[in-house]
Amino acid sequence: MKKTKVGIIGGGGYTAGELLRILAFHPDVEIEFIFSNSQAGKLISDTHEDLFFLNPMKFSSSMGEAEVLFL
Repeated sequence: MKKTKVGIIGGGGYTAGELLRILAFHPDVEIEFIFSNSQAGKLISDTHEDLFFLNPMKFSSSMGEAEVLFL
């Protein structure tokens, strides 16, 4: 089965952290980007310390292609 490409805008907030936790373990989802102006270039785990398993994933300052977008 093809994985759904997902993007998140506003990735530095609490709600985005909870969403990332859910999506990271979903078997049919591939996280394409996590957009944040204020956190761009930083590791996800620097902001969401409990998501250390997402290393070396970083916040993006640009949006990639996604089939589903969370705001």
